[in-house]
Parts: sequence; C-alpha cells; structure tokens
Amino acid sequence: GALTEVIRKLQDENRFLGWGKRIAFAYCYALIKNGNVKEAVTILGRANACMRGVNDKLDSQLISIALAYADLANGSAPRAMKKLDSIAKDLEEDARPFFYNLQGDILTKMDKTSQAVLVYYKTILLDQTSGYERGYAKTKITEIYTKQGDTARVAKLKKL
Repeated sequence: GALTEVIRKLQDENRFLGWGKRIAFAYCYALIKNGNVKEAVTILGRANACMRGVNDKLDSQLISIALAYADLANGSAPRAMKKLDSIAKDLEEDARPFFYNLQGDILTKMDKTSQAVLVYYKTILLDQTSGYERGYAKTKITEIYTKQGDTARVAKLKKL
C-alpha cells in the first residue's frame, strides 16, 4: 500500500546514508507482525544492497533477527532458532532486547515455556532496553504465568 511505497522510498533515498538496514528492520518487523511476511522478506533482501551504517555488525544482526522472525511467522521455529544461534555468540548490545524476545517467542512456540520465561527476563534486566521491548517481555511472562495459574509470580512481576 501507500505506506510500503513510503518505506521503499525512504530505504532507497537513505541507501547511501547508512540508514537503509535500520529502516528495513523496523518496517519489516511491523509487516511481519501484521501478517505480511512475504513482503517483509523481500524488503529485507533489498536491505543488503544498502550502504554500511555506523555499526554494520548491529545492522546485520538486526536483519538476521528480522529474518528469524519471518521464519517463526511462517511456522518454522527450529529454522528461526538456528538463525538466532548463528548470531548469539557476539551479540551487539542494541540487538539484545529484540534477540531475547524473539528467542522467548520461539521457545514458547516449541512448548519450552520455562526456558522462554528465563529468556524474557533477560530483556527486562537489560539496562538499555526500550520501553516497548521491556513491556513486551513482561506481557509474555505474565501470559505464561497466568496459564500456569501462578498468580504470586504475576504479582511480583508487576513490581519490576
């Protein structure tokens, strides 16, 4: 639609400024969340043609995270986890909240809720976590605890 064209234009115009990959990451995350996985994967593929930004390693990790998210949305949790595993060793600070939340989502999808809770807590404990990513992690933990009937932990989580 119209927004897609605006984002494409932004990505093209900023291709040589080093912002194209960040724009692709943010936009594609929204596309995937709204079910437009195929379009997101296409845009992420185009992101590789963008000029390197200030932190190319972070940009590449964010693109990998978005591609893993697309795999999860397409029903392939193991494939998504494999993509995350490939960047886990030397993760950039600013990629961590997105990485941990997606890892938690994958583990939840694989019915490994205890592990998912621990991973979501990593997002909450990060110093530089954005309000959205931190809130998302708290919401996911609350959902898991509520399903387990653990109201005491839900109450404690609200205090964080």
